[in-house]
This record gives sequence, structure tokens and C-alpha cells, in this order.
Amino acid sequence: MMKEAFSAWAPTIDRLRPSPDVSVAEKVSVLRALELEPGGPSIDLGCAVGMWTAAAARLGYVAEGVDFSPEMVARAEELFPDSTFLEGDVMALEPCGKYQLVTAMGNHVTYHADLIAFMQVVRGLLAPDGVALIALQDFAPRLAHGAGNYLPAPFIVNHPDGTETIVVERRRFTDPEARAMSVEFHMLPSEAPAASIRYTGWAWTLKDVKAAAEEVGLSGAWCHPVKYMPVLKLTR
Repeated sequence: MMKEAFSAWAPTIDRLRPSPDVSVAEKVSVLRALELEPGGPSIDLGCAVGMWTAAAARLGYVAEGVDFSPEMVARAEELFPDSTFLEGDVMALEPCGKYQLVTAMGNHVTYHADLIAFMQVVRGLLAPDGVALIALQDFAPRLAHGAGNYLPAPFIVNHPDGTETIVVERRRFTDPEARAMSVEFHMLPSEAPAASIRYTGWAWTLKDVKAAAEEVGLSGAWCHPVKYMPVLKLTR
């Protein structure tokens, strides 16, 4: 269901943000704040429509992006024809050890039930002197004090009759709703009686992600180039 949800989101994902040029420029600023040394190949895991891939390209990397949704890849190729985009499963990527920059931005890491296996893929892709950037919106404090936050799209509405509906628009949730959400897995009462909204991901914490990285031999620290999105900067 997750793949179908992201494929349904592909035609509208870039409309939920500023224009592609503005969005990429913002991401370039984030990458610059992380004090990278551009050059060589980069790969963006779960690239969606390619905003972070394009940002890496603007910094001087030979940028690639990979996503499991063919619709996302097609939209990325339309928006950023100068970068390379591949359709595929991130977890099936070969451990080539060639990338100077490996990124998993947005909340990509929350789509992996096995964090250690995901970090093994990251380490296998990373060049000996490369840098990996793993971003995570830490939902725990936001859910505890979350008035005014948004539930990320896409998400799935589970109806009482057993059917599911994919929702691709971001939905604002109220403080009482936020406090009712599970930190272990995102559950949110919807406006429809006896229905629930299930976010398609796992609520990993900053501590969880860093521990998984260290388990596979990566080291680093959380950085805060923007308030809402901590980034774990890792090296081998």
C-alpha cells in the first residue's frame, strides 16, 4: 500500500511546496550549512521528485536519486533533466562504496522497519572519505506539544468496513489529536466516526537512528541546519 500511496502523491508533491527552484535553493542552503566538500558522485535515497538530488547537483556533485515509485522518478526527470534518477528499492542497492555523499532526507528513514539493515545499505554505498546525511523530523516532542503541526502526506485512512483510502494532501491536526497519537506508530482519529488515519511509517527517535548508525560502524552527530529537521552527519 505504501508504494501506491507515494505513486498517488507524485503528481502533486511539488505543488505542496514553493516552486521547484525555490525549494531546491532552500535545500542548497541546508547542505551548505552542513559544511560539505562538494565533488564526486552523490546518491539520494528515496528521492521522490528529486529536490535534494537537484540540490546536491547545484553544489557540484554528480547527483543520482533513487525511488521505488515510477511516478516519482518520472516527475523527477521532468523537473530536473540534468540529474540521473533510477527506479528501484533502496534496500537492494549494491554496496559499491563509491559515493562521496549519501542522503536520506525528509523522513525517508521512517519508512524502514529495520534501521540497522538500512544503515548497512548506507555504509555500503559510502566512499571511505564520504559523508552520509540522514534527516529525521523527531515526532516524539512534536506529538507531546504538537498544536499546529501537520501529519505528513501521504497517509492512509482505515475505514470501519475494512477499506482503505489514500490521502495525498497534508492534514493539519489539532492539539488534542496530536496528544492522542501513538509515539510508537502514528495513529490519529479522523473526523469520520470509528475511522483512523495511519501514517505510512515508523516513529523512530533521534536516539534510535544514531544507535543504528553506530551499530554498523558509522559515527557522527546530529546537526540542526533548520529548526524542524535535525540531520545526522555521518562518516565511516
